[in-house]
Amino acid sequence: MPKVTVVIPSYNHGCFLAARLDSVLAQTYRDFEVLFLDDASTDDSLEVFARYRDRPQVRAIVNEVNGGGVFRQWNRGVGEARGEYVWLAESDDVADPAFLETLVPLLDRHPNAGLAYCKSLHIDEDGRVTGDTDDWTRPVHPTRWSGDHVNGGPDECRRYLCRRNTIPNASAVVFRKRLYDQAGYADEDMRLCGDWAMWVKMLLASDVAYVARPLNLWRVAHAASVRREASGSMGCLEAHLTILGRIVAAGPLPPEMIPVVAEDCVWGWQHHADRDPEAENPLTHSRCARLAAELGPAFQAALVAAVMGHAVHSRRRLEGLERRVAGLERQAEELALWRRLHRLLVPENGWRRRVARSVVRLFR
Repeated sequence: MPKVTVVIPSYNHGCFLAARLDSVLAQTYRDFEVLFLDDASTDDSLEVFARYRDRPQVRAIVNEVNGGGVFRQWNRGVGEARGEYVWLAESDDVADPAFLETLVPLLDRHPNAGLAYCKSLHIDEDGRVTGDTDDWTRPVHPTRWSGDHVNGGPDECRRYLCRRNTIPNASAVVFRKRLYDQAGYADEDMRLCGDWAMWVKMLLASDVAYVARPLNLWRVAHAASVRREASGSMGCLEAHLTILGRIVAAGPLPPEMIPVVAEDCVWGWQHHADRDPEAENPLTHSRCARLAAELGPAFQAALVAAVMGHAVHSRRRLEGLERRVAGLERQAEELALWRRLHRLLVPENGWRRRVARSVVRLFR
């Protein structure tokens, strides 16, 4: 049996699929199989895949009807995997040839680690590097992801994954199939943040290992990306609060983390409410409030304090904007006065205007 199963779930990523398959098959670590899962793509994905179908380590499962969710494809792929380790290599991303060579030995050296992951570079639709995941993780901790580390999974959840998904791209992760099975598979009903929820379920029962070397190229927010769809969605806030509930159910947050996480939630509430039409639905806010209440009185108190702080800050910003508007109005009044004076002193058909026009014509 292969040591690693590389699961490539795909839907309408034909334009990126060759680059993904080439980067998998070019891995310097060779003990792997490839399981390609097509979820009834309507583009040329199957034509692209046909060029790779005859490779001995490649097999495929092609859905005739779309399954309706990426996490359903995750679960099917892991269920069919024959390897000890699984790499969910999303079909629009690319990997460095040393990806498996680096992460597989890391899991071998740390038997308590349920998953290992690396830093990701962001790339655009044309493969150009546009940034990296440090921009996403730095607000959680300014230096933690600048170096390699191994940490207990529960501590990782209660200090870092409680704030945001600090493992933001599944293509950067290799995990133990046994642990995924024990964790109960990904939640297929979560349209958003199901990867975040899955990492938490796994890490509440294992350690985590990280490599600061950027071995994953993550194609962020292109036209066919679910991430672009999800940006600004109130569903992200509901998912965050749900995941927080799972973390807290397994053990309380450190006291110093409670106000920090509450502030994150309030910021998310404001951010998504400004961008998602669903925020107009009071039931959405009611669901979020119920989830927050279930996190306990200490978190509720911190949440209220954060809301008050944001209200004061918003009021100060509003007062500052009002002062700026008043200043602009004064400037507009002064400009209007000057224009009136100019029209009186230099009337449109007056002799001064005619002389000025003659001078202009002389210098043309």
